[in-house]
Amino acid sequence: MTDTLVARATTLSQRNATCDEVVQLSNEIVSLCHDQGSVETAMAAVKAIVLQDNAGLVQRQIFSDIADGLKPPIPLETIKYVANGILNLLLSRAIAYDDVIRKLRMLLSESFEEEGEFGKAADVLLSTVSETSQKSYPNRAQMLLRLANLCLKSNKLEDADQVVNRISLIQHELDSESLARFNYFAGLLADRRARFIDAATRFYPLSTNVYLTPTERREVLKKAMICVVLSPDTPMRQRILPAIVGDDRCRSIEGFALIEKMFMSRLITQSDIDTFETLLEPHHRVGGKDPVSKFVVEHNIVALSKLFRNISFTKLQTLLNKPFNEIQRTIAEMVIQKRLKCKIDQATNTVSFNPYNHNLLFDHFFRNACQGANTIHDQIIKKYPEWVAKNFTEAPQV
Repeated sequence: MTDTLVARATTLSQRNATCDEVVQLSNEIVSLCHDQGSVETAMAAVKAIVLQDNAGLVQRQIFSDIADGLKPPIPLETIKYVANGILNLLLSRAIAYDDVIRKLRMLLSESFEEEGEFGKAADVLLSTVSETSQKSYPNRAQMLLRLANLCLKSNKLEDADQVVNRISLIQHELDSESLARFNYFAGLLADRRARFIDAATRFYPLSTNVYLTPTERREVLKKAMICVVLSPDTPMRQRILPAIVGDDRCRSIEGFALIEKMFMSRLITQSDIDTFETLLEPHHRVGGKDPVSKFVVEHNIVALSKLFRNISFTKLQTLLNKPFNEIQRTIAEMVIQKRLKCKIDQATNTVSFNPYNHNLLFDHFFRNACQGANTIHDQIIKKYPEWVAKNFTEAPQV
């Protein structure tokens, strides 16, 4: 049977075969793949076809039909074996068989993904992307989205970063649902790489996206909360924090008490920390570090600066439940980074939180209010002089 099939394959490749003859041979090779004992016969026919010269059109059609036919109920191991075998035979002619090679790699990647081998599935697609980096081909955006997902699942963050950057260049090709997927993958990548504020700005808008299920919307809202808490204090964080705190949906999520106190500049307790830490994922605890602890200490110091003008380190140790050296080091870092205005008196072991801040702030707002009132007063006099002369014997001064 093997010799007969190989002879037919050779003859078919050497002459101008009809479409029906090509389809019949392809179907016969695919049918052999259903039987584990006949797989080598099918591969022998494939090799005979590849070895023929000047038969590019016939070969391309046969391999394309075989790739389309390699699917369940054919066993996954057989699909991988045949697809990988054909790929190895065609790699030396990659330019001539670009479409067929891409289709076989997609098939091989899907097989690995179905088995849970996300790393291998990603590697197969990455080789396709690298070889077609400057080319446009059907479903390019969808393939890149799938690859981004595989890279994230297999923790290939460097590769995921490159793929996400490439998708960002072709966002115009994405429909609304695919764009939502892209933003979700970009948010996951930013979260994994500790770019928390970038992740939060991706996740929060997705929490109202119609293409996500209610469960998925709640999940991305929770991720947005986590990332806001873990992100450094920046203008972007100050813009998104009030939106999250004011979102009624967040109140039903565990850990909301911490983010609310953070927004209201209230002291955060250990109980709040313990509840919030149940939301954290393994990548948030890289190296066994506590990502929330340092943030909470800094936040509580700022909160205390609004309650006290002077406070001893002994009192700070009691309120913060942290050792003296850690508190002193944290305050010094915040002062150096200009995130806190205070003076440390090491002779008396006290901290003075800029006693003139509140008065200066009040004077600033009061002066601005007076200037605004004077401007309005001058404009009224200029536009309605008769009314002012009638109602005020002397022009009021502010």
